[in-house]
Amino acid sequence: MNLPRLFAGSGKVLLLAACLAAAGCAGSKPVAWNTKITRTTTASIEVDLVGISPSEDAYWRRSVKPTKYWMPGDPVRKQVLSRAKTTQFKDGDVFVLKADDPVWKQWLNYGATELLIMANLPGRFTDDESDPRRLILPLGSKSWDAKNKTIEIQILDGQIRPVTPQKM
Repeated sequence: MNLPRLFAGSGKVLLLAACLAAAGCAGSKPVAWNTKITRTTTASIEVDLVGISPSEDAYWRRSVKPTKYWMPGDPVRKQVLSRAKTTQFKDGDVFVLKADDPVWKQWLNYGATELLIMANLPGRFTDDESDPRRLILPLGSKSWDAKNKTIEIQILDGQIRPVTPQKM
């Protein structure tokens, strides 16, 4: 019997098992979360929230350019608005998307596992994958260390920042 060959195959199985176990929290069933967004900048900000499926993740991270997305009449934004929740921070500083809002049922039925947040922040940005005007958050039931099942987000002058700690 060739033991190194036997253990090499077992190593692949163990590696696969470790990967699946590590994905346990991130791979937990997606759920609706209360989502509280607080504006800390004085600028008027428009924000879109969209539930996205795993197959859309790379598209939203790599292909959609936030500068173009926020241009009037952009076809990508026009298409997604039918399933987006949009808010404008002009006077108020807090927006809460409740977990019982019907849009969550639409997103979860669609297969959403992540929440895309796009903010029309003033300034110049890179338009690449790390553009701070875009934030994608997991919706797994075990993804957040959230009080009252609420994910808290801040809109700053130059970025969207989660305040609620994410479980690793």
